Amino acid sequence: MAVNEQVIVGGVSQLQVHGDEHGLMPFFNVYLTNGASSLYNRMNFEFERALGPGMQKEATKVLINCAHVCAYNTFNGIQTSPEWAGLIQPMVENPADKVRASVAVCNALGWAKWSVQEINADQARFVAERGYESEYYAQHYGKSDHPVCYVLAGVASALMDLSFGLPFPDGMYTFDTEEVACHAMGSRVCEFVTRRVNR
Repeated sequence: MAVNEQVIVGGVSQLQVHGDEHGLMPFFNVYLTNGASSLYNRMNFEFERALGPGMQKEATKVLINCAHVCAYNTFNGIQTSPEWAGLIQPMVENPADKVRASVAVCNALGWAKWSVQEINADQARFVAERGYESEYYAQHYGKSDHPVCYVLAGVASALMDLSFGLPFPDGMYTFDTEEVACHAMGSRVCEFVTRRVNR
C-alpha cells in the first residue's frame, strides 16, 4: 500500500485532540503545544536581527539546529505511537515511505503545506508551497536576502535521520539540509535539499 496523504490528513484530523489548561496536548506519544506560530517566528527573526548581518551564518546554524533536535525527538515519539501504528504504519513499506508519511503528518497538523519531490538513501528534495516562516517574514519584514525557513530545514534533516540513519537516538546529524529557494526571497515556493553528511 502506498502512502496516502489524504487518508493521513483525514485520520489525524479526526483524532480527538484537546489541550489542557496549560495548552499541552498528549498526542502521538509526545506532548504537542498549542501556541501561536507568529510568536515563534518573531522570536527567531528578532534573534537573528539582534545578532546582526555579521552573524547571519551562525544564527542560521543555531536556529536550524534547534528545529533539528526538536523534530528528531518529536517525530521519534510520533513514529512509535499507537496512532502511527494504527493509522500510518500499514502504509509504510520502506524508509522513503516513512519520510512521506511524516510530511503528511506535518501537513495535517498545519505546520506547512509541503511535499517530498525526490528521495533516496543519500538525499531528498522537499518543496513547501506554504511555509509559515517565509510567509510571516515576507509579511512583517519584507524581502529577505537569505533563506528563513529554519524549522522546515531542521525537520527535513530529522525526518531523513529517523528514516535512513542509525536507530534512535544514534542517527541524529546523519543528514544536513540547505534551503535553496525561499518565498521570503521572492521565490514562489521554498525548496530544500537534504544530503547525507560524510563524517
